[in-house]
Amino acid sequence: MDVGATLFGNIKRLLLPEVESGRFRFSPAAIELQGRTWSSPLATIAMRQAEHSPLADRQNAHWVRGRLQHLFGVAGTQGDLETTSQVDDRSFNDRLMLNASFAAQTVEHGTLICFPFICTESFAETVLIHGAVLERNADKYHSMLGSMTQAFVDLLLADSSLSNYEDYGVIFGSRFSFGIRNGVPFSEFPGFPS
Repeated sequence: MDVGATLFGNIKRLLLPEVESGRFRFSPAAIELQGRTWSSPLATIAMRQAEHSPLADRQNAHWVRGRLQHLFGVAGTQGDLETTSQVDDRSFNDRLMLNASFAAQTVEHGTLICFPFICTESFAETVLIHGAVLERNADKYHSMLGSMTQAFVDLLLADSSLSNYEDYGVIFGSRFSFGIRNGVPFSEFPGFPS
């Protein structure tokens, strides 16, 4: 097998554990993206598969974080929850519910290919952010990213085991609690029913 290539960014360090889904192996990682490309929100992809999955709920970040903590054994997330938007690199006063970086690895034609990406949220809806796709061979890269995103969704939906946790977020200056209690996602926003 050839040494490999990393597409759309750099992987500084792979962490354990590695978890397989389809033809991809996923692991938490310290990464840098080159540019930004959003994937479809994971709820949109999940609804195509199973309308009643917890991932199909548009506000699914607390559920996804519980799955990631269960799958990868991370206490919290690897990313910075407080300072920088993954969309435009601007500082903001909100605190994210989910902001974890990963690497996906697969073998294409005997070459190891690595994809760094960020699993984050926008108003509690989970999205993946990849590095910018090059214009040359864009269809091929979009196809590979689509396969990788589908494998990640399949991994999240493989079972319903969640790790319990409690954290807080801040949106528009208001603090709220969220997490998983006894295997059930919750969010408590003052003044709104949960």
